[in-house]
Amino acid sequence: MRKKYFYCFTLILILAGSYNCFAQEKIEGKALQEDIRVIEDLIKGYSLKLSKEEISNLEKLVSKHEKVLANEAFTAMEFFNYLILIDWNTQFDEHASISIGEEVLLPLLESSKLFPIPIKILESKIVVNSEDVEIPFCSILHSINGISFDSLFNKIIGVPMDSFYRRTLERQFSILYLIKKGSINDFTIAYSTINAPDKRVEKTVSGVGFNKYREVFDNVTFPSSKNKLIETAHYPNTHTFMLQLNSFDWGKNEKSGLFGFMTANSKLFDKKFKKIFKEISKKDIQNLVIDLRYNTGGIIEVPGLLYKYIALEAFEEDATLEIRSFDLPHMELIKEISGVPIEKIAQVKGLLSRYEKKFIKSDSTYVWETWQNKITQPAKNAFKGQVYLLVGGKSISSSAYFTALFKSKKRGIIIGDKLGGSHKALTAGQLLTYQLPNSKINITVPLMLLNFSKQLYEQVPEEKIIPESQLSEQEKLNYFINKKDGEFEKVVEMIGELE
Repeated sequence: MRKKYFYCFTLILILAGSYNCFAQEKIEGKALQEDIRVIEDLIKGYSLKLSKEEISNLEKLVSKHEKVLANEAFTAMEFFNYLILIDWNTQFDEHASISIGEEVLLPLLESSKLFPIPIKILESKIVVNSEDVEIPFCSILHSINGISFDSLFNKIIGVPMDSFYRRTLERQFSILYLIKKGSINDFTIAYSTINAPDKRVEKTVSGVGFNKYREVFDNVTFPSSKNKLIETAHYPNTHTFMLQLNSFDWGKNEKSGLFGFMTANSKLFDKKFKKIFKEISKKDIQNLVIDLRYNTGGIIEVPGLLYKYIALEAFEEDATLEIRSFDLPHMELIKEISGVPIEKIAQVKGLLSRYEKKFIKSDSTYVWETWQNKITQPAKNAFKGQVYLLVGGKSISSSAYFTALFKSKKRGIIIGDKLGGSHKALTAGQLLTYQLPNSKINITVPLMLLNFSKQLYEQVPEEKIIPESQLSEQEKLNYFINKKDGEFEKVVEMIGELE
């Protein structure tokens, strides 16, 4: 099993607001050692997947880095770069991350120049994803200032590239490059055009300020903006209906309550699904495409609600929540719970006391059996035709669970890239954001582990689901050149073959 690392995200606040300028002063070795010990405590305190051997290895790893840090002095930014290259084995999923706080990042962004070219990562090829920049659209990029992209990616993320990181880097590459390499006024880019792929040319382009960066990167060629929660489209010629769900969370700004990750706003989803599938039942629809390629999860009840509208028979769901302890490590360092600022430890303790009522002590952990043998019948207007499921690197969390449910029932064909998330290491509940005491770097950890039925794991044994149908790199490039949605075009081909 591949190790689970901390995922590194930069914190980008797009909304205007005041912030304190953070002087990049050097932090002495003793303080750096304290910070890295806190990280060790958080991993051991929250990760339920770590074996005794892995915990022992973690302790040895931290001890090794403590010795290194004893003679070092880093700025917060330098320490961030140091941390993300450590071979952490956390066994967390994509909900856990190391990030830079706004007090560090925003002043840097406002005073720096950023790499100005939006990119699209097609396996080994990195191509230009804009028609409004100085390098031609779809040119293949090879290097920046003499350093290859492969080398840059390795230095920036420090872990093996996968589908999740490809999608993340496409959006955050310029900022992560700034953090790693510092502000650079000019970038000499080696590239080749689609018309002359074997001929490399160089061009020097100027870096852009943060406002221009946001403008350029908000208008990439593909994919087009995915701002709507739910999008639909009807293609009468092929008797096809497209249902795109870009989140399983109805609204980030709505108060969802203590157990919102389980059921909040699920009735709104059910109401919307009921309306959509009633519409489908009135049309001559033979093919349904469900698009979860941009779905990073949300309410864990929604996958089952959606599946009942394509179910051919009754289906069963089981889910169990697990937490290591209600005596959380370093509670005084918690700054946010699921994005809500925490001012007093009493707020954290109050949350825990309400959760604790739901859990029962079991061996070395606490367990809450949320759904046991939950049987759901197909909806009244459940679709009975051919279903195609589109997934990719952004399909994580509860969208990974839906994909597993879909595959376990052999309900249709899965198309796209390997999932970014896993149904077998899914965390849930609240996300706790800690701020390290000296560097002020943020560490976000999930409070709970969500386990599904043994039967689901047996039916879908892989850690991250690989679609039955995947596009080759050349196919992706060809579709991209023509500004076509490759996965959807693949569905159209399949429909034509079935007719």
